[in-house]
Amino acid sequence: MSDCIYYLSQRSQNKLSQVHPDLRKVIELAIQYTPVDFTVLETVRSSQRQQQLIDAGHSRTNNSRHLARTPKYSPDLGSVSHAADLGALVNNQLSWNWPDYFQIADAVRQAAQTLEIPVVWGGCWQLLNDETPAKQAHQSYLGRKKARKQPAFADGPHFELSWEAYPI
Repeated sequence: MSDCIYYLSQRSQNKLSQVHPDLRKVIELAIQYTPVDFTVLETVRSSQRQQQLIDAGHSRTNNSRHLARTPKYSPDLGSVSHAADLGALVNNQLSWNWPDYFQIADAVRQAAQTLEIPVVWGGCWQLLNDETPAKQAHQSYLGRKKARKQPAFADGPHFELSWEAYPI
């Protein structure tokens, strides 16, 4: 755990109430591990909001894990998001610096490992559940994309439950 103990604000907790309970558990534990405070920026999105983000170049899919859906594997959950965007807070200000997101991703990885919940991070678009530090995973992702001459789409604030373990 970090030397500083952070807590999720009521606003963040309210946003997490619309998220799949397994992702909520990971984020609630990650806030205890992180050396960088964070807030929950976004969970559930409407299809209109998703389209706005695509049009602005901030997303690439209409099949976002942010769209609230009732999972077939557990219809009793009702309509939930399978993703959350977390914003780094440094001196109570939102930070967009990658080093802050590496630390948050490492805290999410630690929480996901502890809870045995497969989480994908938008900084590398792979599971965070192995031992690879977030910065290294991010750099590997960028290197793979460059080698394939493909554009990278790294999204440091984004965390989602794995499609394989949590299909819709």
